[in-house]
Amino acid sequence: MFCFSKIIRGCGVCVCSIAILCCFGAVAVNVANTSSDYTLASSHLSQNSLSTAVDSPINYDSSIADTFFIGTSVNLGGLFAVHLPDEDANGKTTCGILNEKSGLWIEGMLYAIDNVNKRDDMLPGVIIHGVIKDDCSDPNHALEQALSFLDDEEDTCCKDCKVPVPMIGVVGTGSSVTSTAVADLLGLFQVPQISYSATSEMLSDKKRFPFFLRTVASDINQAQVMADLAVYFDWNYVAIIHTKDDYGTPAAETLTAELKNLNVCIASLHEITRHSTDREIRHIISDLKDQTQVKVIFTFCLKHDISRILKEAVKQDMTGRTWVASDAWSNSDQVMRGKESVVKGMLGIVPKAGSDDQFISYLAQLKPDNNARNFWYRDTLQAGFKCSYMPSGPNIRKCHGNETFAEMVQGKMEAGWTAFVIDAVYAFAYGLHGYLECNYGNGEGKCNISKLSEHNSSAFLDDIKNVSFNGISTGGKKFYFQNDEPLANYAIYNLQVFGERSNFSEVGSWSPSSGLTLKEANIRWSTGSFPPMSRCSQDCYPGNYKVIKSPSCCWTCEPCEDNSVSSVVNSLSCDVCHDWEKSNPNQTQCIDLPLEYPSMSHPIIIVLNIITTIGLLATAIVFYIFVKHRMTPIVKATSVELSYCLLICIALCYANTFLILQKPSDGTCSAVVVMVGISFAAYVGTLLTKTNRIARIFNRKLSAGSPSFLAIKYQMLMIGGIVGLQTIIQVLWVWIEPGHMIFVRRDDYVQLECKYGSYAGPTITVGYVTILAMSCSYLAFRIRKLPGQFNDSKSIFFTMLTTCLIWCTFFPAYFASGNKWRLIVCSLAMIFNATVALSCVFIPKLWIILFRPERNRRESTLNLKEANKIHMNTPRNSITQNIISSSSCHADEDNSFDRILDDEETFQKRLEELQEELANAESEKTVTLSRVEELKIILEELEKACDTIHVL
Repeated sequence: MFCFSKIIRGCGVCVCSIAILCCFGAVAVNVANTSSDYTLASSHLSQNSLSTAVDSPINYDSSIADTFFIGTSVNLGGLFAVHLPDEDANGKTTCGILNEKSGLWIEGMLYAIDNVNKRDDMLPGVIIHGVIKDDCSDPNHALEQALSFLDDEEDTCCKDCKVPVPMIGVVGTGSSVTSTAVADLLGLFQVPQISYSATSEMLSDKKRFPFFLRTVASDINQAQVMADLAVYFDWNYVAIIHTKDDYGTPAAETLTAELKNLNVCIASLHEITRHSTDREIRHIISDLKDQTQVKVIFTFCLKHDISRILKEAVKQDMTGRTWVASDAWSNSDQVMRGKESVVKGMLGIVPKAGSDDQFISYLAQLKPDNNARNFWYRDTLQAGFKCSYMPSGPNIRKCHGNETFAEMVQGKMEAGWTAFVIDAVYAFAYGLHGYLECNYGNGEGKCNISKLSEHNSSAFLDDIKNVSFNGISTGGKKFYFQNDEPLANYAIYNLQVFGERSNFSEVGSWSPSSGLTLKEANIRWSTGSFPPMSRCSQDCYPGNYKVIKSPSCCWTCEPCEDNSVSSVVNSLSCDVCHDWEKSNPNQTQCIDLPLEYPSMSHPIIIVLNIITTIGLLATAIVFYIFVKHRMTPIVKATSVELSYCLLICIALCYANTFLILQKPSDGTCSAVVVMVGISFAAYVGTLLTKTNRIARIFNRKLSAGSPSFLAIKYQMLMIGGIVGLQTIIQVLWVWIEPGHMIFVRRDDYVQLECKYGSYAGPTITVGYVTILAMSCSYLAFRIRKLPGQFNDSKSIFFTMLTTCLIWCTFFPAYFASGNKWRLIVCSLAMIFNATVALSCVFIPKLWIILFRPERNRRESTLNLKEANKIHMNTPRNSITQNIISSSSCHADEDNSFDRILDDEETFQKRLEELQEELANAESEKTVTLSRVEELKIILEELEKACDTIHVL
């Protein structure tokens, strides 16, 4: 597992060469930004190594080594970007720029190794030694250093034997580009690798990188944070700059997809490589300056790449933009230095990490002159504090000698990465502790050291993946790998500039569970107190709507049309106001128009209600009087039951007025047509039944016998049939075409009306009632001259005549008026109908009952003086004519005729007797006439004989 050099030498030089070539082939794509003309080390760097025991530091000269070793037993490799790429005078890339925080990260690894080795309960009997190298943040150089780890096993042996020291894994690298290259190589030899700051989501591919782990979350989460920032501040038109490598390209693609899903447009997408010319850099900044609407720039760039961008932005004075930085440079004061005018107000996304007070105390004890095991310590201190321990000129500040990295850790900045370095070492230690089956008890412990030679890398990797401990990066909470990745947790930093002083201030956080949390009041923007407006077009305020152009984040604002509104910002359309509404002057809200409908407080409605109430009271009084005097001749002569039924119909006609004048609704609209139709059909049907009964009694031939179905039950069945048919028609109409309340827009008000479907229903209903009314009018006209108190026919005829005139007037007036007046016209028609019927049919009889009781006798129920005026259409003489004639010839029978008028049945019986007598009289008359004719003939013959005799 761990003796990699033996594996290589055991397979032979050819196999080793092929393996190495395969490694370089696998990372060829990843190091596309490098070329054969790179100078991998400056003149003061070499491949010499220096070994140092953790507990026995020694002094050394940093100018003769770029690697140092610590102790024996098992080795843990470390790759750190101590130097950053730079270009020399010939334009070639060299490792010459010192990364001032690298010394701090190295101290973090050494501190973690010290803690592990000091613990009795951790890896008893096993000591971890660190082998730390400078990868120069360059893929090619990182590969060389990673390959050297494999050869170092043969060179690093026990003092008393030739057994190589096993290499258990590598901590690093810090860059996604170099980590991708190293992971390809180490994965080939099954060497576990844990990076502390490589965040490319490409490294999450476990098929390609099975032995790669990291203590920091993937860039896919940073892309989500940036997208959430865009949504939070309503940025919908942004630019993206990214490094064209394994770090920047996947992250930019993920961010682009996230922004598009949120309808955020990308005004421009710029790529930069290490070989981008100054002209290309100038073009990027010029393009961004021309895009005046773009106020926010998202970046996924490495430090040396973004430094070139920012330098050019300073040259072109591109201020007033907000930069959103990924973790590669988000809190790097080294990158920001001298560029504050451009980057002030920027937001940086940094993996959130806790701090370790013991580590700060450890750093505080380190002095530049007593830290021999980290020969980059002094150089990075000088760079970090901008001083020199041996200044070469008057403008260089001399260091005091008491500088430590403790101050940087307390001030955060890039020191936060140290926590991830420490947790990476702890992960290796806990994983090895589990793999070696170490146990500790009673002050003693031991590990199964023999497993170091089993070469079971997969089992060791599984033990690393299953570790769980109180991590520094998690703020003392449990650290563990979830699906081979740590949990994402970010801090949002804001670069705040105060004159010549600047600092990073934490203004928010993000986690998958709680999302984005910001202290917006603490943010100092480059544009002032308010967040930048990074939008292609300004908001369309209420009263306007957006007309989308290309790209979709650009639009024009158009005012809403008449009677339409928009009440929200950036509305895509205007909502048309309802029929009962109109838009306010700003077209931001629909306001209700005044409603016009019959109000109970309207004077006309009050008058109609009073009249209706009086009519109902009058009907009730008449009903009461008729019930009280129901045994009197004048009431009995008018068919008591039919009179009751007619009074109820009259009351219904009055009551319909209240329903008609109600505020229209779907229910009342349907109820009105049903109740008006049924009540009017009952009203006319009752009059028709009453008229038909009288006509059948007095308008028949002598030979016809007694009329059938004159009993009151049959008359009520006739009324029920008429009303039932009308009810069926009305119910079917409402069921098929129910009435609906509608709002009819007028100039400055809304009128409530009832709307019905087709005209089929009303036509059938009106036609049916019209047939009933015409039939009743015709019969009433024919029997209008009946004698005595049977002259109800006159009242009925006048009532139906008046009803027809009312409705002939009603229809033109109804359709010519507005809805409010239509309801009033309809109400008046119902009131007039009811009043006419009440006045014509019942008032005369009330006059006799109340004021002329002497006429309410049997003798008064038939007026014989009118006998000579009666004329009915019988072949010769009507039944009534003969009755009266018989009464004239037989004066003794007059009184008996009057007496039989007590009720209609007695009258009918007596009428039949008189008819029989009349028939007998007719027979005698015929015989007498025949005898007269015979006598006439005889007389004529006698006269002729007399004439003959006289002649003679």
